[in-house]
Amino acid sequence: MADREGYVKANGGILETYLEICIMRRPAGNPSGRRPSRRRWLTGGWTRFSVCLVLVGVLICAASTLPALNASKDESNRLAAAPELEADSASDPQTIFGSSLGRSSSGETFETAVDWTDRNLGDVKVVRYFEPNMPVEWSKRLPELDGKTILVSFRAEPADVLAGNLDKALLEWFEAAPADQDVYWSYWHEPEPDIDSGKFTAAAYREAWRHIAKLAAAADNPRLHSTLILMGWTVDPYSQRKWRTYYPGDAYIDVLGWDVYNDAHSVAGPSGYPSPTSLFDAVVRVSKAAGKPFGIAETGSRLVPGDPSGTQRAAWLTNLGGYLKNNDALFVAYWNSVDKGDFRLLDKPSQDAWRTLVEGG
Repeated sequence: MADREGYVKANGGILETYLEICIMRRPAGNPSGRRPSRRRWLTGGWTRFSVCLVLVGVLICAASTLPALNASKDESNRLAAAPELEADSASDPQTIFGSSLGRSSSGETFETAVDWTDRNLGDVKVVRYFEPNMPVEWSKRLPELDGKTILVSFRAEPADVLAGNLDKALLEWFEAAPADQDVYWSYWHEPEPDIDSGKFTAAAYREAWRHIAKLAAAADNPRLHSTLILMGWTVDPYSQRKWRTYYPGDAYIDVLGWDVYNDAHSVAGPSGYPSPTSLFDAVVRVSKAAGKPFGIAETGSRLVPGDPSGTQRAAWLTNLGGYLKNNDALFVAYWNSVDKGDFRLLDKPSQDAWRTLVEGG
């Protein structure tokens, strides 16, 4: 309202002056000041009066629209002054590539494994590592993981979890987790064989997951992401499993993680490099149907016969990376290990291909 009144005050003098000129001013070329003839006066006066009416209408319209214009200007100024927000990785994901630290050589330590990975595969963006039991304190892991996304799993018997015996240790671990790095944590990755063998029940596993997820939520750290990691084989119809057997529920799981290999277990090893579609389509489809983001916690292939230089595997890795980027995987960790066969990327073509993916190529 104040802006409108100011507008009228500022322009009212113009209107008043123009009206005076239109109606009362002597016509130009009449220095005597005598009134012109009635016909001429009326003709000229009505013309000027018409112009005045148009001007009045324009000024009234401008005054009435001024608040809206000012509001629009204020909104533009507010948006311009607002701080620029960082891109949300959940809404605008960018696939990151790294390494899954299995056993790369005898006597290798956590520190040497990370060092080898960075020197040979590039400064990897995600590191997947395994705690065989309860997680160790962060001070023993973070020095090697500075600036990297962390993907870690740990194990504890469901009965001990549900008895509350581990609550204090787990809560302290969650509360001490870094607040400036994403931590994808998982309880008992690949539980399927243990449940199949009767080590514990699927119901106990799901309930233990819920219990631990509540402890993680109590730490109130938005960089902690609960991640259920299952075998890719589980979603294959031939496995005769149902992946939701192991799923504690939407409220407890942020991300689905999958371990997908090109022939992980056979003694002979793979005979070729299958298409990424044939390997990953099922886990991508299941994840999207569940409405959950997903990542590949482990993947890899041994060299196949006829590919001693690794050039064919390098091309396969490049295609694999492109497929998973196109399907919005959050992370992909290569299984750089000699467990269950030699999956290590020791040849230069394979190393170069993975390094290119790590560096965003």
